[in-house]
Amino acid sequence: MHFGVAQEKITQAIATLAPMVKEQDREMLSEVERKLKENKFNLVVLGQFKRGKTTFINALLGEKLLPSAILPLTSIVTTLEYGPQMEVEVHFLDGQVKKIEPQNIRLYVTERENPKNEKGVKYVRVLHPASILKKGIILVDTPGVGSLYENNTDVTYGFLPRVDAGVFLLTVDPPLSKEEIAFLKDVYPHVERIFFVLNKVDYVDSDDLQEVMDFALGNLKEALGSNHIPIYPLSAKMALEGRTDGDEGKVVKSGIADLEEALEDFLLKEKGSIVLRSSANKVLSLLSTSLFQVELEIKAATTPLEELEEKIERFRVIKEEISQERRDSEFLFKGGIDSLIKIVNMDMERFQTQKIPKIYARLLETFQENKHRGSLELSKLLDQAMKEILVREFDQMVIQENEKVNAEYSRIARRFADKVNDIIDRLMVLAAELFEIPLERFQVEETITEESSLWYKLEDRPKLLDL
Repeated sequence: MHFGVAQEKITQAIATLAPMVKEQDREMLSEVERKLKENKFNLVVLGQFKRGKTTFINALLGEKLLPSAILPLTSIVTTLEYGPQMEVEVHFLDGQVKKIEPQNIRLYVTERENPKNEKGVKYVRVLHPASILKKGIILVDTPGVGSLYENNTDVTYGFLPRVDAGVFLLTVDPPLSKEEIAFLKDVYPHVERIFFVLNKVDYVDSDDLQEVMDFALGNLKEALGSNHIPIYPLSAKMALEGRTDGDEGKVVKSGIADLEEALEDFLLKEKGSIVLRSSANKVLSLLSTSLFQVELEIKAATTPLEELEEKIERFRVIKEEISQERRDSEFLFKGGIDSLIKIVNMDMERFQTQKIPKIYARLLETFQENKHRGSLELSKLLDQAMKEILVREFDQMVIQENEKVNAEYSRIARRFADKVNDIIDRLMVLAAELFEIPLERFQVEETITEESSLWYKLEDRPKLLDL
């Protein structure tokens, strides 16, 4: 079918469906229609926190526009699309729109300046003259998942239905975690195409890089069931520095050109079909849900009152039984989490018993070696030694503990999610059978995610010796 014909049919379907759906669904349909008419699609940059997503976007733009830092920073979705000159709009949850200067973006999108989105920001829209945006891409920066800030994970998961194509950022440190695999499996059903980027390759030498690439590729193939998964190794930091400094050699060395070439090829050959497929799939998904709701209402309206009351009572009784199952499942889930916390506490106590004597011994050794020095210098040396010991010991412990906790949590969460999904399915089947409505089964996705990892903090504490 010709692009224009397909575009018109999808647009007509949107116009027909829009009056029948909820307000938030109408907003999504409007967005789909706008992207379809403008032949645009969302290329969303995804990944866990601290993978360099914002730096990567800045490298594509060629300037340090979006704020980035060592700590988990981005908390609000930022969209970037083409405009002849730079403009920045803050869109608020209450419908207001405010134009701001580019240097003030951080006041609205960062956890530090807008903790837990206390300013009520829906998203920030940036118009930018970057060449990559001229080709119909809406580049989207999302908060990283898996950080201490659970609301950031919620924001990213809430945006998944709007993803058309994605850039999934991994790093060499570590190359691929269980949390990333779990997040990727949640992302995969929503995305027509994913580009995998291995960032921070400047941290390792060429031999180690190949080993990391092989490890990541093997795990991705196993997780996604595909043998054709290209990975683009690059250093976003080096690419950004090269472009801001005008150092083309540095840009070439960064490796970003291979990804940009792949994106160019993708836009040339596949963009139109993906815009159509993505738009059609979103409309069909919403249509399926809406049809079920409408048919249920029609059936209820045409059923004799006595029969309807009888069916409602039957539904209520069975619903209460199923609700009790849900409460039982929640109780068991909480019990599983409590047991997991006990395991972690026991491991921490064991770690403390085993490691504290070693830490004291190492500090004493440092003291004996440097006791001839002045008190201020000695204090700094002991403080540095303490930090190095703690980082070494805790880093190793955190890796091992995360593996154990994530494996056990995944087992508990999977059981609970399967039970909840079964309950939802049974309720829908019950409603369909009682009201004699043919039911198209819905794909219920598991939305339980590991939203944070074990972490520790070394700063904001008294110095070892306060002399």
